[in-house]
Amino acid sequence: MHLKPTADNTIVLKSPREIALMRDAGKLVASVTRALEQQAQAGMTTRDLDEIAAEMFRAVGAESTALGYFGYPGHICVSVNDEVVHGIPGPRKLKRGDLVKVDVAARLNGYCGDTTSCFAVGGLDTLSTRARQLVEVTRDALFCGIAEAAPGNRLSDIGAAIEAHVNKHGMSVVRDFVGHGVGRNMHEAPQVHHHGPPG
Repeated sequence: MHLKPTADNTIVLKSPREIALMRDAGKLVASVTRALEQQAQAGMTTRDLDEIAAEMFRAVGAESTALGYFGYPGHICVSVNDEVVHGIPGPRKLKRGDLVKVDVAARLNGYCGDTTSCFAVGGLDTLSTRARQLVEVTRDALFCGIAEAAPGNRLSDIGAAIEAHVNKHGMSVVRDFVGHGVGRNMHEAPQVHHHGPPG
């Protein structure tokens, strides 16, 4: 996601209460991604996935932060196979063995949660060898980055760990997008790159 930094790119510190509200929003978007993976099947459209997410948001009084964002028409982003990210839900029908990426972001009680996840229609065993390797390397790279999110380290250590793991497996990161903070807004500082030198 290309982000507009705050005027001074400052991280807005959160109170324990705000962190608890952000955690609630995070739990919501995580539950939506799990539901989408469980319910996705061949013959459904990407719009069907969007409608499942929209209903889950409505059921708890949450709102999609994607809907209307720079005119975006969906409640979530759904990308299939070679589409990297931010695919628009529509009439495309899912097939067994499709690699689906969902970007789910919502505001609950004034605070945002935002997550991206991927899954295979019909389970990981339906993927090609290369697609399954992509999923495994991506998952492991996430954990490499999380391991670097520790006191005394820098944000650049996270990106360096991710890139090193991915490169070791003959793959590369998409440099045009970043991870980011959340809070009252879907996109807040800091930006977390998935590449670069440590330190």
